[in-house]
Amino acid sequence: YVMSQLLQSAAFMKLSKPDRQARVKMLTQKMLGGETGAGGPDDEASGDIAPHRFWAHLRTKYGTRLAHLLQMLEHLQPAILHQRVVVLRFQSEALAPTASLLVRASKPCSSAALEAAATARREFPAETFRVAAVSDWLSGSPESGAANGRAPPLWLRLAAECASDDVDEVRALVVCTEAQSTDTTPEALTLAAHALHQTAKAVPFLSSVTFGPQSSERLAALSEFSAWAGGLSFNVSDISALLPAAQGLSLYLFDSGTQAKDFHERRLSYAQKQALSTCFLPLPQLLPYDGDASGARSKTQSTIADVLNSSSKVLFDATCPSESMLAVLSDTTLALPRRWGRSLRCCRELRGLRDVVFGEPGGLGLELDEPQVGEG
Repeated sequence: YVMSQLLQSAAFMKLSKPDRQARVKMLTQKMLGGETGAGGPDDEASGDIAPHRFWAHLRTKYGTRLAHLLQMLEHLQPAILHQRVVVLRFQSEALAPTASLLVRASKPCSSAALEAAATARREFPAETFRVAAVSDWLSGSPESGAANGRAPPLWLRLAAECASDDVDEVRALVVCTEAQSTDTTPEALTLAAHALHQTAKAVPFLSSVTFGPQSSERLAALSEFSAWAGGLSFNVSDISALLPAAQGLSLYLFDSGTQAKDFHERRLSYAQKQALSTCFLPLPQLLPYDGDASGARSKTQSTIADVLNSSSKVLFDATCPSESMLAVLSDTTLALPRRWGRSLRCCRELRGLRDVVFGEPGGLGLELDEPQVGEG
């Protein structure tokens, strides 16, 4: 791009070969340094290429993840316009989705966390869904009620939506634009399936769409999770595959002619794979392999900790400190009591809780004894 633009400049062609090489190298580094905003008068006067023009060229030629998402919603809008639509915005976590992190973050415990969960949800009554409104909300427009902070993880919020009293059937579409999202790891999908199986009033008929290149392990996990829920899984690695994926979802997931028995047929197919022990993920059994509806799951009221303890591969002990606290405790550059106090402070800062000083009344929220130096 830099060479094609500079070769059109008469001033560049008049430079000596070392000067041309230096100018190309400087502008290349400038382009790779990121989009810094609109080019100023100095850029135009000197003939330099403004970074914002380069990044605009990339967006025009290759598109963006948000543009691909909105384009898919444009294709799906006629099918979902007559239905109530709830949009949950989620964002990948910086830490791996460990069992203790999932339990401790399962319920917001501060006003900031409650506000983040509320602003990351947008509901559209029937006949009101518009792609333009979703675009403004995702882009962070203040008028659209967009969230200011980080969006919470997805699966526990989806389980809460499916546990509502006014919900009889849920058809969910998970669109993931991140290649390394912690919500789509095999471990997180296994925990999500157990949580939906144990706590949701109606396990959603769920399909998934991922954009861009994904690892084969994640694609296999998403495909199994979608089949377990009775849905389909698509990977849109090229823009040409977007329209066929949208048409397939419109006809299968959101078409009014698709009945629950059609989704149960796909769930039955996955149940037969479970009976043969040929599955990639250890997911709970929704239907018996013979298709007898009387053997379907029985709804139970369980906490996330109960779900983790009942899983065969995930164990959680609520009396033990989390991995983040243990990481601080393993720091050998500080004395043992100081490391313990620092771990408590770091834990509460990450959770958005109040700072703990001796003058504040009330419990600390954690019943952990300070270790003694002799016990180290």
